[in-house]
Amino acid sequence: MKPEHIINSIGRVNDDLIKSAADSRNEENKNNRQNWQPMIAVAACIAIVIGSGLLFMRWDNVISDPGGATTDPVDYTKINIRGNTPANIMNQALAAYNDGWIYYNKTGVWSENAGLYKIREDGAGEVKISDLDARYINAVGDYVYFTVYNTDAEGIPPGCSLYKIRADGTGETLLYEETAAFFENVTVVGDWVYYNRYAVTGYDDREYDRSTSVYRIMTDGTEHTRLNEIDSEGINIVNDRIYYMSGGNIYKMRLDGGENTLIDENSGYVSRLLVDGDWVYFSHGSQHEDGIKYSKIYKMKTDGTGKNIIYEDENSMLYPNNVSEDWLYFTQSVPDVWGGDLCRINKEGAKQTVLSDCSQTFIIGDWIYYRADNKTEYRQRESLRKMRLDGTEQSEINSAGTTGGD
Repeated sequence: MKPEHIINSIGRVNDDLIKSAADSRNEENKNNRQNWQPMIAVAACIAIVIGSGLLFMRWDNVISDPGGATTDPVDYTKINIRGNTPANIMNQALAAYNDGWIYYNKTGVWSENAGLYKIREDGAGEVKISDLDARYINAVGDYVYFTVYNTDAEGIPPGCSLYKIRADGTGETLLYEETAAFFENVTVVGDWVYYNRYAVTGYDDREYDRSTSVYRIMTDGTEHTRLNEIDSEGINIVNDRIYYMSGGNIYKMRLDGGENTLIDENSGYVSRLLVDGDWVYFSHGSQHEDGIKYSKIYKMKTDGTGKNIIYEDENSMLYPNNVSEDWLYFTQSVPDVWGGDLCRINKEGAKQTVLSDCSQTFIIGDWIYYRADNKTEYRQRESLRKMRLDGTEQSEINSAGTTGGD
């Protein structure tokens, strides 16, 4: 029932009570008038209490999105309810949106000039709010949450810290850190921070001996909790479920770790997982007889049904990258070459288009923020840039907070 209907119903109840009381007073002795007055008052109070309770239950579940619309029940894919989108987080979330501001690491991780900035949607008012090399940026309410890798570009020594800072740059606070683990796919939902924890026991030439699990910690740094007991990668949080990969399989579980459920079992390696609404997109790796690797992009429903291949290329590795409206973005790369090309297809797998040479994207509104790949040097990328969803208007974000063309 809508709030205005409840209010009207309360008014009608009160009118009926008053009329009933008046008729009774005409029929009975005036001396009995005082006997009716307490009953009227009690009945009216009951009606008001019931109506108020219904109003409270209705409004308690209403959440506003950036466009001013309302969603009921809570939709955790809305960027103002949660810290960032699952797709942006999959790409290390170097940019996030909240309340008219974009928060981002402008120069890219491991850069001497890296730091956390904010800028208005129109490109004005750029401000640096932290000198820390932020990634997995989540913006919720008055705070921005992010991680910092306490390593060099080779990931040595392993270590990671979780921070929060007020949106105005004050109150920077260390929430949690470890010296032999990394935090990835860090996602803030409500009062909790969820992440994949990679416990590192040794490393040699960028290859880590590590184990992974899903953890959560409250946004004040307390109640650090492990949610599952199997190796887990690539968490996506959508509605009230956590989706993740384990080996060649895809699982989902509740936000508290309960109801851990296998939704798809593969014979090969699942390398990228992206959940969008009621659909799951993922890449499944294969290998030719000559050893050349390639992959296919699959689509299925979140209950594991309706699985089918929507795009494949037997000469390339394909990785779901991001989503926006009717489009799926993916990275296409060839073996032994760092980085790749960003392409897009519709969600049925048709109309493939190459947009740019990048493998990290962060979609905010009508723009894709991205870092171009340096295909000749391992793990080297350029500073943050942006382009339209169709790949046009590619430009840099300069130090003045405006955009400039090439």
